Amino acid sequence: MPTALPLLGVLGGMGPAATLDFLAKLQDLSNALRDQDHRPVVTFSASATPDRTAAILGRGESPLPAMQAALMALERAGVSHVAIPCNTAHYWFDDLQAGTGVRLIHIVEATMQDLDLRFDAVATVGLIATTGVVRSGIYHQRLEVSGRRVLTPPDQAAVMGVIDTIKSGRMAEALPRLAQQVRDLRDAGAEAVILGCTELPLCLSHLPAALQALCVDATEALARASLQALAESDAAFAEGVGA
Repeated sequence: MPTALPLLGVLGGMGPAATLDFLAKLQDLSNALRDQDHRPVVTFSASATPDRTAAILGRGESPLPAMQAALMALERAGVSHVAIPCNTAHYWFDDLQAGTGVRLIHIVEATMQDLDLRFDAVATVGLIATTGVVRSGIYHQRLEVSGRRVLTPPDQAAVMGVIDTIKSGRMAEALPRLAQQVRDLRDAGAEAVILGCTELPLCLSHLPAALQALCVDATEALARASLQALAESDAAFAEGVGA
């Protein structure tokens, strides 16, 4: 049985704005009425972590050592669970999990849960994500196993351009370009569109309502799954205390 209350760690900084968005969504989903109702959170902003997509494409150094060091710092801080608000980083999920006794929460699995809840009957799903995510297949594998067809934008360089624009803080410039990508996927037959890079949901609330309704926010899905995992551990802790 657990011997300490569950404590969430956030391995963030990939990028920093996406980490803040995750923390805001964690707060919004907590339904707290006062400060004390919120979950304690320890955040490590590992913004110096090498580029994940470049590493997957063989054009840069591996981010794994930097992520492992950040994870060790969170473990020393006493966390019981860790969320990583970066989709591309999940290419190294199994390696990270193998090196720690802390439970890592998988953003792709969380997003699939949200997709199933909101769009259970859809046969075709759009995916807007980094080239690293698309090439690695971390979403494709799970979507295809579920029997769904996956559509991605035809111009992946344009997707990376949108992500880089958001990372640089130029939201107004990125917004119409993201909206067009969602629209193009819808017109190609996508019945739902996964925003599979944690920069993209930063623009979500500014999209036209009809496009927002199509989108699955991976950051929000991760926040929801994190709270669910903590609640399950709360129950195990209470059972252990009462035993």
